Amino acid sequence: MAGRAVAARSDPAELCARSRVARAARPQPSQGQALVRFRRSLVEARSDCRNRILKLLESANIKLASVATEVFGVSGMAMLQAIVALPER
Repeated sequence: MAGRAVAARSDPAELCARSRVARAARPQPSQGQALVRFRRSLVEARSDCRNRILKLLESANIKLASVATEVFGVSGMAMLQAIVALPER
């Protein structure tokens, strides 16, 4: 094939150098595992906080979960802010 580039046959040393750079740019498995564990702990903390808020609201006889499908969505957060803004009796 006359129009094909000869670059398809690269120098083996160049290929090794590229693969070393690519490997160095990737996070090490231990770093990746640590990031996954940290993210999981953040997600669990967020879920625990949301569950505590819902439990607190239900203990005050505010059944927000039965009114809003997504309590922590835009409209649910607006309802929560309105509840917080109410003056105490």
